[in-house]
Parts: sequence; C-alpha cells; structure tokens
Amino acid sequence: MNHLSEIGMSYFTHLIRAVLFAFETFVTSVIMLIHGVLPFLFCKTGSNRIADMYYRIKAGDHASERILVWYNTEFNLAGRNWIVYVKGQETLVCDVVILVPTETIIEPSTTGEVKCCFLCWGTAKFVKDHTAIIE
Repeated sequence: MNHLSEIGMSYFTHLIRAVLFAFETFVTSVIMLIHGVLPFLFCKTGSNRIADMYYRIKAGDHASERILVWYNTEFNLAGRNWIVYVKGQETLVCDVVILVPTETIIEPSTTGEVKCCFLCWGTAKFVKDHTAIIE
C-alpha cells in the first residue's frame, strides 16, 4: 500500500477515483471510435477529455479547478490587462504566472485581432499587487 501513502489517499477514495476515471476513459474511447469512423464528429473532444483527465490525475485530491485566462482587450484605467475565470467568477489582474500545463486557444476575431486564451487545471492564488499565480 505504499502507493496510497505516496499520493495521500485512503483505499476507498482511491478506489472511487479509479472507477470514475475508468468509466470516463471508456466513454472517451467510444467517442474516439466514433470520431475514427466519422472524422467530422468530435474533432477535439477525445484529446480534450484525455488532457482534462491527465490534469485532474496529476492534481490528485487537491482542490483543483478548471481555470481560463485571457488577455483583456478592453481599455481598463486600472491597468489590469488579464482576466482569470475560476468557478464562474472573473477577476482582473495585472500579471499572471501559470505554473501548470495549459491548452492554448487562439480565436481570430472579425476585426483582425487575435485573442489568445489559456485553459488549465489548478488553483489560482491572487496576491496583493494584482497578480494571479496558477499552480
């Protein structure tokens, strides 16, 4: 049972998480099989689900949330140019430090401007100088 002590989980917590991940992996496998037969369906769904599972497994039992970070293109007198979206709440910050793997989402707009977003799993800490640290 050295594995359980290394990850800091009880037997039953580990069992429940493993069963849930097994079910989620099965569902993802079905989605990827459908995509293999019909390539125009679920183009990124399988890889996104696998990445999400990976980040959640790496986070373990820590309070891990899905976090979206993007650059604020609107004029802001406070100089806070980044938006951090966690648990349905937006926070404006001056700087962002991301210490976990991210998925980059690039969105071209009709004005020719390109918006860049970062999607990750982790915890966000906001420090006094309007900086977000995501780990």
